[in-house]
Amino acid sequence: MASKYRRFSPLITLTRIWAYISLIVLAGAFIATTAYGIVSLTMEFDLLTLVYRVLLALALIATGVGIWILKGLVEVLVSNESAVEPLADHLKRVESILTGLQDSNRRLIEISQLSDRVKSLVFHKAEISAINDLLHEHLMKQDYQAAEELVGEVEGQFGYYNLAEKMREEIASARKMTLEQRIDAFIDRISKLIEQHNWAEASRRARRLLQLAPDNPKVLALPQLINDARKKHKRDLLKAYDEAVRTGDIDRSIELLRQLDKYLTPREAAALEDSARSVFRTKLHNLGVQFAVHVTDQDWVSAIEVGKQIVQEYPNSRMAQEVRQKMEMLQNLAAQQITPSSTKTNKE
Repeated sequence: MASKYRRFSPLITLTRIWAYISLIVLAGAFIATTAYGIVSLTMEFDLLTLVYRVLLALALIATGVGIWILKGLVEVLVSNESAVEPLADHLKRVESILTGLQDSNRRLIEISQLSDRVKSLVFHKAEISAINDLLHEHLMKQDYQAAEELVGEVEGQFGYYNLAEKMREEIASARKMTLEQRIDAFIDRISKLIEQHNWAEASRRARRLLQLAPDNPKVLALPQLINDARKKHKRDLLKAYDEAVRTGDIDRSIELLRQLDKYLTPREAAALEDSARSVFRTKLHNLGVQFAVHVTDQDWVSAIEVGKQIVQEYPNSRMAQEVRQKMEMLQNLAAQQITPSSTKTNKE
């Protein structure tokens, strides 16, 4: 039996056993009824008895056929159930992909609606990073002509005059360096990314440097260096989280949990699940107490701020539902509280 039917195998087995036993019993009853009818007819002919025996035999046959059909229906239903489950899982995955695409499209729409000035600010950092990467690649290859042409494009097409001046200084400095010194300078830039915990960018630049200097021992050691630094940072975060939980620093615990989220494996996340749930419950409780204190003190503005935080961070909690119900009333009270003070100030 295929693995997809395995969880239904007891039901199928019982159905088959029941069907076979029932058919055997019915077959025996049919044979006995037929034999008894034949013997009765040889002794004394009775039309009513004959009709009765024939109807009984037909009923036994119909019951047997019905049992066999029922067995087939059970197996068909089980087969359909097993076939539908993978389809349902597939549809869920498709739904997740579509949700991701929808979010991506929403972000693209938001970007497209930005002004040209804002777009330039958004993409400025990415442009600078790409330009610097290309410059350093030219310098590693000692292709100074390509580096100078890049500076000209940066200055003439992009208008990054300050950046172009810095690039010229780098080119002048690189001309005086040996290959080993250029490699060390590249590694220093990767080290800064490691200090910033920018593992993806550090790994990308390390792979690029490996292509440019595949035989250098320091370059070959970079992937392991990045991996070790990442593991150490993860251990440090876990230790800091344990300390924050132990000392009852809830805000710090939550911040560390958010940082740990991108480092934990599913098994590690499951191990921290109870602790994390307790931390978030405590945080929600503390926010609830603050909300209640502000309401009691009739500090409506502060109550609204805490209420918004509850709704944003714990949208599915019962407390968030209660806060939503009170939010309109709190906003009205806050407006009434602000209006008299504003009027008084205008009069003065």
